[in-house]
Amino acid sequence: ILYPIWTITIQLRTNPVKACQMPSFPAPPGFDMGSLSTAPTLPGYLPSPSKVRVQCRNQSCHLKEETGSPWKNLKVLKNAVIHSVANTNRGKTATMEQRKQILKLIEELETENPTSNPVESALLSGCWSLLYTAPVDEKTADNYAGTEEGPFLARLKPLSFGLVQQKRSSQVIDTVNEIVENISNFSLFGFNGTLTIKGKVMRSAEPAKETVRLNVVFQEFAIAFHNWKSPTIALNWINPQGWVDTTYLDTDLRVGRGDKGSIFVAARAKS
Repeated sequence: ILYPIWTITIQLRTNPVKACQMPSFPAPPGFDMGSLSTAPTLPGYLPSPSKVRVQCRNQSCHLKEETGSPWKNLKVLKNAVIHSVANTNRGKTATMEQRKQILKLIEELETENPTSNPVESALLSGCWSLLYTAPVDEKTADNYAGTEEGPFLARLKPLSFGLVQQKRSSQVIDTVNEIVENISNFSLFGFNGTLTIKGKVMRSAEPAKETVRLNVVFQEFAIAFHNWKSPTIALNWINPQGWVDTTYLDTDLRVGRGDKGSIFVAARAKS
């Protein structure tokens, strides 16, 4: 499924590409929320008050190895996650060491999840913009887990011979109407294009996962490139499906895990 299938998104709009814009939470000084691929220089941006276990240098944040000292400031922890993923081009350029550091921060954030039942929360619906995605475990994850394109698109990417450049990935989720729409913006030969994949999202019936898991089935897609638009193409011959767990959710940030072994961070976008 598309990168940790967090791309599952949707809302019935005449132009969903314009519906999701830039993330709406305040950005640190020098933080490029538009491309989320520019490496900002933010030394000293994150404070390190006593009992808050975070150290940042340039674009790298680390947890201090302290015990018995829980996070006292959730905002600082959120900023540490955002700071760490900001210069990774949505995870594409992150090194193995960076991924390990980022995963530790994300896992710490998951333990502070303020939303006890994410799939029932109104916060889950809306526009989301991908900040970061990566495999949780390089050894056991699907080969395409953690790729921004996800398993479905990543398998098709070699056909482009590296000519297609991914620019941005966003999503709209409507849990009330159980509809999803994935939006991937790309460029080819200097022209812009958009791939839109639509599907259906359903709450999981598994007792242990019913508060966090959404099952997803993708149903159709369409491509717009420069002045050309393709017809809508059904996906029932492939029947791509999977699930995604929302493990952290608040008004402007979301963390999730996909069925192929990926983890992602997304920011609420303007609509």
